[in-house]
Amino acid sequence: MLFSFSSRFQQALEALVRQAKRDNRWRENAVDLTARYLKEGVLDRTVTRDLPNGIDVPVPEFAHKKIYVWIEAVAGI
Repeated sequence: MLFSFSSRFQQALEALVRQAKRDNRWRENAVDLTARYLKEGVLDRTVTRDLPNGIDVPVPEFAHKKIYVWIEAVAGI
């Protein structure tokens, strides 16, 4: 399986949300919802599947896998 290492972006995302709130760039509900997701912790997710359809993985040892095209579904968005 190939993973999306989303957890590496936790601190950067938290800073982005703080800045957006401080600058009043996002609606309050967007800030609150995003902050809730970040409080729960950004998780690493697998983005490959054993499916006939999808995007070919350009890594030889994963040639039999497909990248899940609806990555937002995998990410829980």
